[in-house]
Amino acid sequence: MNLRLHCILGIVEYTEGTFFKVVMNIFYFWRGKHDHETGTEILPTFAAVGRNHCFPVPAICRDPSTQRIYQQRESWLRLANRSVEYCRCESGCSRCHVVPVKACAQHKCYNRGICQEALYSPRHFICSCLPGFSGKQCEIDAEATCYNDAGVTYRGMWSTTESGAECLNWNISALAQKRYNGRRVDAMELGLGNHNYCRNPDGDTKPWCHVFKAGLYTWEYCTISSCSKRNDDCVSGRGTDYRGRHSRTDSGATCLRWDSKILTNKVYTAWKSNAQQLGLGSHNYCRNPDNETRPWCHVLKGGRTQWELCSVPVCSTCGLRQHKEALFRIKGGLYSQIQSHPWQAAIFTRYRRVILGRTSRVIPQEDEQKFEVEKYIMHENFDRNTYDNDIVLLKLKSQSETCAKETDTVRAACLPEPGLKLPAWTECEISGYGKHEEFSPFYSERLKEGHVRLYPDSRCTPQQLSNRTVTKNMLCAGDTRQLDDACKVNPSSKNSGISL
Repeated sequence: MNLRLHCILGIVEYTEGTFFKVVMNIFYFWRGKHDHETGTEILPTFAAVGRNHCFPVPAICRDPSTQRIYQQRESWLRLANRSVEYCRCESGCSRCHVVPVKACAQHKCYNRGICQEALYSPRHFICSCLPGFSGKQCEIDAEATCYNDAGVTYRGMWSTTESGAECLNWNISALAQKRYNGRRVDAMELGLGNHNYCRNPDGDTKPWCHVFKAGLYTWEYCTISSCSKRNDDCVSGRGTDYRGRHSRTDSGATCLRWDSKILTNKVYTAWKSNAQQLGLGSHNYCRNPDNETRPWCHVLKGGRTQWELCSVPVCSTCGLRQHKEALFRIKGGLYSQIQSHPWQAAIFTRYRRVILGRTSRVIPQEDEQKFEVEKYIMHENFDRNTYDNDIVLLKLKSQSETCAKETDTVRAACLPEPGLKLPAWTECEISGYGKHEEFSPFYSERLKEGHVRLYPDSRCTPQQLSNRTVTKNMLCAGDTRQLDDACKVNPSSKNSGISL
């Protein structure tokens, strides 16, 4: 059943039990179980709220900075610029104000996160996580790109199932009666919590999650791959799952065996109780049992034992993404999410700034990465008349003087082989924050995607393109359905000259 109602405020759509309401570019996400045509009541369970944003009916609150959800009258702390705010969910309104904090009496953050608690309410705490980690207690590893064994210990951020569905947050009230939900007493131990990432809390064959399909709450396996199927000759992320045979350090030293007798006083050896799980044993291969930045090993130098990082090659993760089904069509494309296009950068020319990992053009995300443009280099053969060679190199810098970190929302694109030629009518995917219409003064408020096809040369002549030239450095593409396009040559033509 599809129901569409047009009104002054926006559009309400009903598709397979899901409502979408667009009001001033803020998206309110409803999960309805019934509809008025059957005479039953619609029960909204989600509302997108920001700082003191309200929704006129009782609803669960969603914090836009972390995407975590909170029940009616539930309270929490969140970071706001350099301050800490105390928030409370009241009838779908997120009421927040700045509060003083102090260091936690008991450390509650994993992976070396910094713990702070509210000065007058110690039960409320917040963790400031190191780069690469997130979650209520910094328990989520953003760099985990595969799972070991059956994935029981997987703590990454994959959230797409084999059917392409988006996982549900483990904390939603609809899952309260399910055996595995984020409000179990042992939820943290099982990897469950206020997130929608794939987990394997019951020892199944691989990670899975709850989804909502055809009006029912069910579960599906996730598409994340097993580390055992990865190339053991290289390392992904921090390499905690690396089980290859490299045994030399950056300095060229040969690793000591993990069961060497001269390591008996070390913490990480082949005799540690969970050595097998950590990959330690009767060998001298590089491992990362303590979540260091990359695999390492013990070495003997100058008659003394010490540890050094290893020179294991890094696996290529270009092109890896969690392609999520687009929410709904708009003029000029489909609204998409940054996980579907993690190589997309938001470039703000006025401020000389580049932001990676952002779905919305103006609303920040918790795990986004910001950089200033230190320098830009235009192609020496750029032609302003034909737009040939319209490519620019940007030299970026960050306040922390660190490089971009690969995550599920930030990843490199794969470059084609030199001289690659694709056949006519090949379907290509495009993405960006472009305008809905050619002459509109406004850009899209969030990331869009579309699909175009490469046209044969016979359709890309200057005569058909209002005397515009498609050079050998360009792709000539368009949408024969007249739905999507990367750009327009003129209002009457759907052919596009897309420079490489």
